[in-house]
Amino acid sequence: MQNMTDEQIRKTVKDWLRENGRTQAELASQIGLKPQSFRAQMSKSKISSQTKLALMNIIPSSSPSMLPNLDNRGKMELRLDYDTQRRVEKEALRLRMELSAYCTMAVEWCSEQEDIGERLAARLASQQQGTEKQETAKQGLPSHTESSDPATRKRTTKETLGILRIGTNPGAKRKSGSA
Repeated sequence: MQNMTDEQIRKTVKDWLRENGRTQAELASQIGLKPQSFRAQMSKSKISSQTKLALMNIIPSSSPSMLPNLDNRGKMELRLDYDTQRRVEKEALRLRMELSAYCTMAVEWCSEQEDIGERLAARLASQQQGTEKQETAKQGLPSHTESSDPATRKRTTKETLGILRIGTNPGAKRKSGSA
């Protein structure tokens, strides 16, 4: 499904739902999405990469065009964010392995896990829910940092530095010679 257009994916999903007697809501629940979010992606919205990956784990690909290029089997491109790449490099170095050997071993281990599809789909769903929460926050809804409760309000830099210098008393004056 990664190489398919969104329209091709929509047709494949629609056909699969019809053949299996399932509804969009049931499939959405299975991949960890809210039904309205899944419905939007199956209408005209862009289909997210997380949804595509989750669908790949549920809907079998029977079309030869959906199979990886046979000439490239055994070769794989990985795209990692900077922090993840640093952690992977550090772990490979710790184990005294080449980076490619470490990544190969990690992928092989994943392929041996019987429930990896469900675990990955659940993780992708929770990431997507986190993205939805971030979008809600961007829309100007109140957050915990805007609370008037003194226990939850943000401290000013001056207050924070005072606490760090003196311990727990932000009103205390700085002693000479101390940080």
